Order: sequence, then structure tokens, then C-alpha cells
Amino acid sequence: MIKEEKKIEPIRIEKEKIAAEKTAEPISIVARNLRLLKRIILGKNKPPIFLRTLCWFFLSWSLLMIIYYGAVGLLIRTSAIHDAAFEEIGAKYFFIYTCLHALAFIGVVLMWRLKKIGFYIFSIPTFILPFLHLLMTWNWWENLSEKFNKIELVIFLFSIISIGLFTVNWKSLNLIKKKEETHEV
Repeated sequence: MIKEEKKIEPIRIEKEKIAAEKTAEPISIVARNLRLLKRIILGKNKPPIFLRTLCWFFLSWSLLMIIYYGAVGLLIRTSAIHDAAFEEIGAKYFFIYTCLHALAFIGVVLMWRLKKIGFYIFSIPTFILPFLHLLMTWNWWENLSEKFNKIELVIFLFSIISIGLFTVNWKSLNLIKKKEETHEV
């Protein structure tokens, strides 16, 4: 009889704590939906801390680039921007750049979920980004020095570093699958 009371008492205390928290802080509908969206996109499991930090940085970076380049491309397409440099590049460049960042965003989400395919989905567009201007304005009659000026070296360096940082986390990708396999044996 005493053992049953000891079991019931911690459960009762825990229920009282939960009830007190619910009455103390009402959760808004927006906060609840944001948590649900985060759970749907990122899943239940959290990656290791270094990979988590990288993912948050690149998720926010890609989202920022998607918004910026998408908006600039839209403004050029609607003739709201009258800048000679932007008009020379064209809206198509900005939309392709936005799509490449969207692919990188999807790759980072998959890496957060510890899927190795996310690394490839992230790496391919990230490697293409510095060469996009060169690829879109390719002319056979240009000199090599003129083509080299179209490669964006800062973006190239950033791309190589970001791919390298995710390569460091290669072993942690598909970690869940490995854990399941070890439990089966």
C-alpha cells in the first residue's frame, strides 16, 4: 500500500507542475504554430551542437538571400529598379541565384535531419554560386582575364569554407540509421 502511494504522489506532483505552468503562461496560437512548423521542417531529433550551429547559420543565410535576391529580381522584372548594373545582369540571374539558395536551404534542412543526401543537395548549388555570372554571360571570344573577372572570389571562398565545415560533420550524418542498426544486432 505504501509503495502505491509513493508511485502516485510523484505523478500527482508532476501533473500539478504542468497545470501551474499552463495557467501561468498561456501559449499564443502563433507561437504554437511556429513550433509546429519548426517540428515539421526540422524533425524531432537534434543534430550535434556544431552541426546545429552551422545549420542555423546557413538556414538563416539562405533564407535572407532568397528574400533579397527574389525581391531584387522581382523589382527588376517589374521595372521598379532603374539601375544600369542590375539591368545589365538581368532578372533571370537573380531568380536563378534565388533558386540555388533555395536548394541550399533544402540541403541544410536535410543535414539537420542527419541525411547525407542533404550534403550533396547543399554542396552542388553552393559550388555553382560563384560561377553563376560567368556561366550566364559565357562568350567564346572573351579573353581568359575577362572571364576570370566574372568569378566572384569572395563567394567562392565562402562556398569552399561552408562546404568544408559541413564535410567535418560527415560522420554525424545518418547517425540515427547507424544507431538503429547497432540495436538490431
